[in-house]
Amino acid sequence: MVLRFGLVLLVLALPPPTFLHAQTAEGWAGVFPDTQGGRITASGEPYDPAALTAGAPNLRLGMRLAVTNPANGQVTTVRVNDGGPSAAGRVVTLSRAAAAALDLPSGGPVQIRALRVDEPEVSTPVRTFVPTPPAVSFLQMGAFRTPANARKLAQALAGLGYQPRLRKEGWLFRVYLTVAESDASALVDKLTAQGRRGFFQLSKEPGGAALPLSTE
Repeated sequence: MVLRFGLVLLVLALPPPTFLHAQTAEGWAGVFPDTQGGRITASGEPYDPAALTAGAPNLRLGMRLAVTNPANGQVTTVRVNDGGPSAAGRVVTLSRAAAAALDLPSGGPVQIRALRVDEPEVSTPVRTFVPTPPAVSFLQMGAFRTPANARKLAQALAGLGYQPRLRKEGWLFRVYLTVAESDASALVDKLTAQGRRGFFQLSKEPGGAALPLSTE
């Protein structure tokens, strides 16, 4: 008697795999020097300092990374087209354009996150640096009820090389000087040495309407 054994193939129904969280890392970012422009990268393309690219260790060529500068919140997306970096503690080496977008001209601490294939690029507008204006002091040289007296003082100050301002505020005509706060003490000493008395420092620029200094 021949026994035939049938092979039973069991197919296990497995649940669909869940999406893995994007790879993240923190560390130091370097910057490729401009002298390497045209150098052939690991991807076979020449290095272009003006392109948003990067070199990163152990990451697939062509992968996109969202790179964040934690110091200012600037974010830009780069494409990995080169290997490296080899320096200890460095997680990515940026192109010159990527470093500029993050305001990291010489490199610095960054956070990187690998973007999914279907995830759009992320970036923040490059912010224009606006210097903080210097603090200004206002020295009121005199306040008069008639504009003629105010203009007389203003012209006298102009004759000494100052740049007085004149404003009508209510029924008063104010004559004052503006000076950088760091130079206010020296100006007070100079005015005192010239015999100017009775002026005082205002906390802010006087209001009212600005008037010309001419007597016409």
